[in-house]
Amino acid sequence: TLLGHLVCIAQWAAFILEDYAYLGGFLQGEAYLEYIGNFRRRKFDCAAAVFWMYNDCWDCSRSWTVVDYRLNRTPSFYPVKRAFAPVSVVVAREKSRFVIYGVNDTLEDFKGNVIFGLVKNDGTYGKRRDLEVTIPANQSVAIDVIQVLKYYDPNQAVPFVWLYDEEGNCIATSRLFLSRYKDFAWSKPHITVTREEDSILLNTDVFAVGVCLDLDGEEAIGDNFFDLYPGLPYRVAWPKEKPLPTVKCLADFLCSSSAD
Repeated sequence: TLLGHLVCIAQWAAFILEDYAYLGGFLQGEAYLEYIGNFRRRKFDCAAAVFWMYNDCWDCSRSWTVVDYRLNRTPSFYPVKRAFAPVSVVVAREKSRFVIYGVNDTLEDFKGNVIFGLVKNDGTYGKRRDLEVTIPANQSVAIDVIQVLKYYDPNQAVPFVWLYDEEGNCIATSRLFLSRYKDFAWSKPHITVTREEDSILLNTDVFAVGVCLDLDGEEAIGDNFFDLYPGLPYRVAWPKEKPLPTVKCLADFLCSSSAD
């Protein structure tokens, strides 16, 4: 019937709109991550980053901002928040190697641990190392390097780093794609979400990018639009009374839930 066709068209349009809302926000967050991280790691050649802009002055579907006209957090809000964290890490390519930078904007030395290397599309790691690290106060320093070997394939592996404090809390993460997203050999992730006191733990069997728990941005949550790595549980603040979330979107499998 005509009504049935109209309902199908409306559902199809809503699905496409959700895809575009997700992708537009994801790519904006990716651009801000790259931009902010590259400025911060060059401290003091340049010591800050400014982006346009914080909030919208009129209503729209997707814009440059991290907070929209109705005060909802846009998808890029959380990547920008992480990129501007007082203590952070950045992966950068310099000639034939990847350099792991630690950035400390506080007035005290930061002591912790880093895990870095290459995360592969099949859930394994290459060149992985675990190190104790000290990032001096008010500095950006090169922590270590990952040599790019001849067998390195940017369509199957991504250089990454995780930074932990002395209590074992993940403080910051970073990775660098040298492949276009459409060319990367994605493996479909199996993501699990479990509760632990006032937080949730997310685990995956393979590399998962742009994990979205909330596309509307109406509520403040611990984190959103983050990456998951096999064997490295990712903790997100989550109130005890709030039901467990499901993964709404991924950069590799659009708008298809992969969480249990």
